[in-house]
Amino acid sequence: MPKPLPSCEFRVVTPPGQLNVCRAGLYGGKVTDGMCRLCVERGDKPTAIINLPRIAVGDLVETMLTRIGISKDRVRQWLRVKDCGCAKRQKWL
Repeated sequence: MPKPLPSCEFRVVTPPGQLNVCRAGLYGGKVTDGMCRLCVERGDKPTAIINLPRIAVGDLVETMLTRIGISKDRVRQWLRVKDCGCAKRQKWL
């Protein structure tokens, strides 16, 4: 009987007969139990997931609001102010 597979925070277990999924993208993202076991036993530190581009929440919110027609200029008009604080809030987020 094979020893239990070490746990890995990047391994997503799939139903029997299917390849497991490596969220870190190692080995092309699809892995067998043997590949996972070797990776953990060697001490590989999956870094692919860490190297994903980071999206700032403030930029994401601005993009979403602008796409539905709520721009910084429109907020300034609604509030009747020169500076609505949008840029400061966006940078903070």
